[in-house]
Amino acid sequence: MGGVGMPGTGSVLAASRCVRAIAVGGCVVALLSGCTVASMQRKLDRAEERIQTLQRDRDKLENRLLVATGEQRAIEQSYKELQVRAADLQSRLRAAQPATADSGLAAPTPAIAPGESGFEGLEGVQVSQGIGGDLHVTLEQRVLFASGSASVKSDGMKVLAAISSVLKEKYPKRLIRVEGHTDNEPVKRVKDQFPTNWELSGARACAVLRALVEANAVEPASCSAVAHGAERPVQPNDTKEGRGANRRVEIVILP
Repeated sequence: MGGVGMPGTGSVLAASRCVRAIAVGGCVVALLSGCTVASMQRKLDRAEERIQTLQRDRDKLENRLLVATGEQRAIEQSYKELQVRAADLQSRLRAAQPATADSGLAAPTPAIAPGESGFEGLEGVQVSQGIGGDLHVTLEQRVLFASGSASVKSDGMKVLAAISSVLKEKYPKRLIRVEGHTDNEPVKRVKDQFPTNWELSGARACAVLRALVEANAVEPASCSAVAHGAERPVQPNDTKEGRGANRRVEIVILP
């Protein structure tokens, strides 16, 4: 029988190379696995840090909300208290008014009876009595001014001349306040001259006041002009009629 031959040198070298390749491959797989796990761990750590940051931010926002809610309640309570105090002061003022005649102070100006103000019958003019005894003479914008203008029309000057005559005759040396009002539509065509309704209403009030002063109906030191813009409407601005009523100038004759 022939004996088993010993492997040749080539076979041994080939086997050795295979063993080394397997060993190196195992090391590479192990290294790659370790890198992947480390990378995932870092991502997990960053995610947990972000979660903690968001939780802290949420806690801060909740605390701010609690503080704001408390402040709102305090403001509402203060507002109610001020309303009560204002009502009490008004009651005391009404109770004290009858005593002014005996105290040497000037008695309040008596209320003007309807139809006796002297301004009745003028075109585009309405008269009303204020709560404090002041008299409101309301002039519609259509009578005084063209749209977007603060220059009094010729017909408007006639109305102001008639008003000036009544002021000189029935209300001499009274304090006068002229208030300008508009609707809530933004100024468009003359925006370079009147950027907002504040400027437009103020210019119109000044124009009316200047006419009264030039007619010697009021003393310059006893009068003032006020711009209200669209902030004090007398009717809703959602209709043409309402907007027309809100575009006005009021001459307030103080008691």
